[in-house]
Amino acid sequence: MKRMSFVFGVFACLFLSFSPVYADYEQDYQDFQMYTVASDTSSYAVSEFELGSTPYLYIRLPSPPGGLWYSEVDSDWWNGSIFEGEADRTGFQSIYHIELTGHDWSDASNAGTWTINADYWYKMLGSGFVLSSDSGYTTFTMKNTTAVPEPVSTILFLAGGSALFGRRFIRRK
Repeated sequence: MKRMSFVFGVFACLFLSFSPVYADYEQDYQDFQMYTVASDTSSYAVSEFELGSTPYLYIRLPSPPGGLWYSEVDSDWWNGSIFEGEADRTGFQSIYHIELTGHDWSDASNAGTWTINADYWYKMLGSGFVLSSDSGYTTFTMKNTTAVPEPVSTILFLAGGSALFGRRFIRRK
């Protein structure tokens, strides 16, 4: 019984390791696309973020080549001309969501325009031979907004405060 389990385990490992990778073959992407999104499940482009929200980089690679392959993605992000961080990913997919980590996105010093550079490679599984590659960049803005009361709210607050003050003043006399 142990021998049969061992043979089955070896067969399963060989089958999984030598079977072709079919991830995303139904989709036909023509170009390398990258942009920022608001979450790790979104594909909707967002170019402006409020302080306190974490931006994610969405990368969609072109249609994968045939045969056995894997993809590598390298990205780095800059605040103006200052290098702020990087992320590298390797996998068997053609879509990546990369969280831009390492920052307190609620800190006002992160406000401004950011640039993200990214490169990708499709490589042959086993040899690492490059089948295709490309690079690109995108920008996004972190906005620092402050809460400003509405004029009507301010007027109502002042009117109510004046009424209370006037009532108190009249009672003292």
